Amino acid sequence: SQSMAKTDKKDSAILARVGRLDLGMLNPVYHRSVQAQADLTVVRMREQLVEARTKLVNAVRSTVKSAGGRIPACDADQFGAHATPHLPGELKVALLPLVETITTLTQKIKGMDREMAKIAKERYPIAVWLQEEISGVGPVTALPHDGIPTTLVVSPGTRLAFENRDPYPHRLYIPGNDGWKPDDTNSGGTRAWTATAPGRVEFRDQLFPSVRMYVVVDPRVQFGSVGK
Repeated sequence: SQSMAKTDKKDSAILARVGRLDLGMLNPVYHRSVQAQADLTVVRMREQLVEARTKLVNAVRSTVKSAGGRIPACDADQFGAHATPHLPGELKVALLPLVETITTLTQKIKGMDREMAKIAKERYPIAVWLQEEISGVGPVTALPHDGIPTTLVVSPGTRLAFENRDPYPHRLYIPGNDGWKPDDTNSGGTRAWTATAPGRVEFRDQLFPSVRMYVVVDPRVQFGSVGK
């Protein structure tokens, strides 16, 4: 900021005065270790590869559709081999490089998946436990993300309260769940959700698309038993 009224020196003085008044008004800041930051970077860079692949897949599908063709639904990992036979002849010159790039990205993503599994085994025992005990949980959702686990395991009937401690609003929602549509939670506010049927639930933030959290509902899990 170029404002002359706000400087690091003035901010420090304000924080010191607040601390003298009541230390409980200040929250400590914890920095990640160099290793934790490096591990998190692997997770984030994998996300970038997945996003790049998704954009290319969508581009190929939409282009084929605009030409009157259609690529049947398939898993993104199999898109390269699956899409090639369905490319219109007049568009192959333009689309084949994209399909080949998608195949290369898939190989790179799988390589990072192996690296993440290795990281989990060496440094994050809770991530290994999640993958072994809970169906549908892999290294992507089990590894810590931004300082907190991206996957929380609870038993049916557990009530969770999402508290917004940021100075700006969040808009959480569950994709495909009409009962939990996007709704603003302002700073200091909370939004409750109760776990019902067993399975994995994904939470997203419409205002911050990179924010994601998974809650696994499993009747075998009791509160406080994870990792023991």
